[in-house]
Amino acid sequence: MPFIAFVISLYLLYQRVGLCNTHAGLILAYQFIALPFTVWTLRSFSQEISLEIQEVAKVDGCSWLGVLIRVILSLSLPGILVTVSTSPIMALGNKTRKGRKRRCGF
Repeated sequence: MPFIAFVISLYLLYQRVGLCNTHAGLILAYQFIALPFTVWTLRSFSQEISLEIQEVAKVDGCSWLGVLIRVILSLSLPGILVTVSTSPIMALGNKTRKGRKRRCGF
């Protein structure tokens, strides 16, 4: 889907809900834009965790909560940290760019 189609539909939705020119609307828009990158990054990191490691932890006596906390969370922590650190940088990248100087409003 083209990005402009997303922006137009988001603008129309914001007008109906009353989120135009608000901080909450801006935060929500940045989250919508960063969501595909977040899902892609976390999915690729979680696919690297093999089922054998989880099964070995279960055989060793861990409960499913223990497997989740001790094995899955510890192995996916680098991916979570990368995602948490790059998503705000992507959002702030739009605000920190210096634009070209325009003349006559163009």
